[in-house]
Amino acid sequence: MPKTSSVIDDIHLAYPALGESADWLLDLVLRKDSGEFAGLRKRLSPLVEEAGAEMRRGNAAKAANYISLAIVVDPKKTRELLGSTGIFRASKYNFDIRIPVDVVDRLVGEAAPLSMPPPIVQYLTSVALLLKAGKEVERLNKSLEGFLVRNRKTVLKSVVAVADSLFMAEHKGHPAFSSDKFAGYSKEELAEATSYIIHVFDRCVGISDEHFNNMGETGISRGLYSKILIRAAKIRAYCEAEILLDGFHYECERRGTMVRIVPPSPELEKSIRLGYAMSDQEGQPSIIARIRAIREGEVSILSLADSIYERSADDVVFVKHEPFSRYAFKFPDTPQFSGFFNQDGFTIEERLYLQEVLRTELVTWDDLKDFQFEGGVTFEGMLKVQRLFRFLARIASNHLLPRLETESEQVYRSLVPVFSKQKLQELLGWCVGKEEAESILRLMAFGTGSHGIIDIQYRPILDGGSHYLVPLHIAGSTNWYRNFAHTEKRRVVEKIEDDGTVKKLASCLRVASSMVQTEYETKLSGQKVELDVLCRFEDFLFIFENKHSLLPCNTFELRTSYKHMKTAATQLSKITNILSDEKTELELYRRLGWKVEPAKEVVTCIVSCNGMFSGLRMDGHPVRRFQELINMIETGYVSLNSVSVTQDEQGLDVTNDAVRQYYLWNSPSLRPQFLRDYIERDLLQGQMFDAMVELNRSFNLDRWQLEFQSYALDLDKVIEALDSLMTSDNRSATPVSRSETSPAS
Repeated sequence: MPKTSSVIDDIHLAYPALGESADWLLDLVLRKDSGEFAGLRKRLSPLVEEAGAEMRRGNAAKAANYISLAIVVDPKKTRELLGSTGIFRASKYNFDIRIPVDVVDRLVGEAAPLSMPPPIVQYLTSVALLLKAGKEVERLNKSLEGFLVRNRKTVLKSVVAVADSLFMAEHKGHPAFSSDKFAGYSKEELAEATSYIIHVFDRCVGISDEHFNNMGETGISRGLYSKILIRAAKIRAYCEAEILLDGFHYECERRGTMVRIVPPSPELEKSIRLGYAMSDQEGQPSIIARIRAIREGEVSILSLADSIYERSADDVVFVKHEPFSRYAFKFPDTPQFSGFFNQDGFTIEERLYLQEVLRTELVTWDDLKDFQFEGGVTFEGMLKVQRLFRFLARIASNHLLPRLETESEQVYRSLVPVFSKQKLQELLGWCVGKEEAESILRLMAFGTGSHGIIDIQYRPILDGGSHYLVPLHIAGSTNWYRNFAHTEKRRVVEKIEDDGTVKKLASCLRVASSMVQTEYETKLSGQKVELDVLCRFEDFLFIFENKHSLLPCNTFELRTSYKHMKTAATQLSKITNILSDEKTELELYRRLGWKVEPAKEVVTCIVSCNGMFSGLRMDGHPVRRFQELINMIETGYVSLNSVSVTQDEQGLDVTNDAVRQYYLWNSPSLRPQFLRDYIERDLLQGQMFDAMVELNRSFNLDRWQLEFQSYALDLDKVIEALDSLMTSDNRSATPVSRSETSPAS
C-alpha cells in the first residue's frame, strides 16, 4: 500500500478540484457506476486518514471534500473507517469541537445532493448531536486542566489517595444516584476517572518526584477532590458515548436538552449487560470457596495480615512526624518473615485465582507455569508480588479504615506510600529475583514518557523518576494476569498448540456424537475455509466458531470482543453459503470420512469464551456464552441459588439456601433437537432477555444531559420467565436444597 501522501497526490491528479469545491462531486455521483471508482475503493483508508489530518490542520472544507468523496465511492466501508479512526470524536481534539462541527455540518448539508444512504446520514446526525453536548465537556475539561495546573504540587497524590481509599472501603456506588454525587459511581468508574486525571496531568504538567511530596488533605476532607473525580467521570462517560457511536453503531436522539444514546437494537445492549452480569455470577463460587477454606484452616494472606495486626498492632504501626505527621508501617526484615512471600505454595486467595485463570484461559497448570511475560515475569512470580501487596494493603486497611471518618486528614496522608525505587525493588526481592522484580515494576509503573493511556487498574504504580507512588489497595486487588496480558498483548493461550476451548467443546460433543472434527482447514468451491468445531449430530450439522478475547473491563476494550464476533459471523456466513450447495456439503463429508446424507439443517453458533454478547445474532448467527453452552451440552440444567453469609465465633460462614433447578433437556440424554433449539430458537437467551428491565443512566453536563439507554437483569423476572418456559414446553422445574449447586448457568 503506498504512503498516504502519495495516494492523496494521485487522487488530486485525477480530481483536481478536490481541495477547493464540492460542486464537482455532483457530477461524480452520476458517474459512480461507470467503473472509475474501482481504484478509489482500494484507497479509502488513506483518504479518510488524510481527512483527519486536514481537520487537525484546521482545514474543514478540504476534510469534508475528502470524506464526501469516500462516501460517494463506498458509503458502507467509509462508515466503518470513520468509526475506526474516530475523526469526529471531540476527545481527539481535546474537546475543541469547532472543526469537527464544521466538517459534520458541511457533510450533512451535502447529504441530499450526494444521495448519501440513510445509515450515513443517521450517523452524521448522531455525531452532530453528540458534538453539541461536547461543548459542555470542553468547558469541564478546561476547568479540570486549570485545576490540575494550579494545584500541581498536591493534586496528583491527593487524587490517587482518594481512589485508593475507595478500594480500601469497597465503595460500591449505584447508577440510580445522581451523576453529581459520589454515590452514583462505582469504584471502578472512579478509578477510570483517576486514570483520566493522571493522563491530563501528565500532558499538562508531567509526572515527577516533586508531585509525590504534598497532599491537599483539607480539600479531600471538604469533598473538593470528590468533585474533581466526578468531573473526570463525566468526561469519561462522554468518551464512552463516542465509542458507542463509532464502534457499535449506537445513535443519538435529542429530547430537549438531553442527548440520549440509544443502541441499534435492544438485543445488543442486553447482550453486553447480560455478559457482565453472568461474569459476576461466575465469580461467586470463588467467594464461597474462600470463606469455607478459611474456616477449614487453609492459609489466607488476608487472615494472616488480620492476625498479625490484632496481635502486634503496636509493633507494626507507628506515627512518623517528618516531613509531616502520618501513620507508617514496619515489618521485620528477617528470613522467617520475608520468606513467607517467597514460598512456592499457594494461599487460598492464590489457589482460587489460579483456578479462575485456568478456567477462563482453558489451559493446564503446566502451560501457565512455563509461560512468561516480557523480562522473564512468571505467573508464580507475579502471584508472590501480589501476595506482598495484598498483605501490606490489608495491614494498612486494618488500621486506617476505622479512622477514615475521625482522622481523615491523617489517614489520607498515610494511605499511599512513596518508595524510593531501590527500596521498592528490595521489598519485591522478598518475593522474586532482582531481574524479575525490575520487570514487574516496568509492567506495573506509569510515568512521563510511558506509551499508551494510563489505566490505574492496569498500571497502578506512578513513576516520578527516582520514586514510586504506590496505591496499595488498587495494586493488591486488581486482576494481575489479565492486566499484564492486556499491557503486553501476550497470553498463555497464544503460546500453546491447541485451543483449550475448542478441545473442551469437542470433548463434550463427542459424548453425544462420534462425528466431531476440530480446527479443520480445507478448500471448498475454490474457497479456503477454516472451521473450529464441526459436529454432525443425527440430522443436524452444527458449526461452531470460538472467539477467546480477554474479558473487557470498559467500552474501549469491548470493541476488540465485538470485532472478533463480527469476524466469526463473516466466517460462518462464508461456510453456510458454500454448503448451500448439496454436492459441496457431501464433498465435505467425504473428506471427513462421514458417511451421511445432506443435513436437515445447518446450525451455526459463535462461541463467546469471555461471555460477552451472548444472545445476540451477528448476521443471523447466534452468539452463546462458552460456559453456558458447555453446561447445556453436558447437563441441561439451569440452577438459581440463594447464598447467605453469616458470622459466628469462628468467623464468616456461608450456606446455600433454597435452590431452584430447571432441567431443560426433557429427556435422559442430550438430543440434537434440543441443541438446535437452544442455539437457533434462543431457548434460554430469549428468557434472559425478557427478564431484563430498562435501566437508563444520566450524566448532568450543566446545560446538556447525556443519557444512556441500558438494561439490568431482574432475577424475579428470570424465575418467572423460566417457570413459563417449563410450563409451555412441558419441562420440569423443581425447588431443591443442595449445598453444592453451581449458580445460574
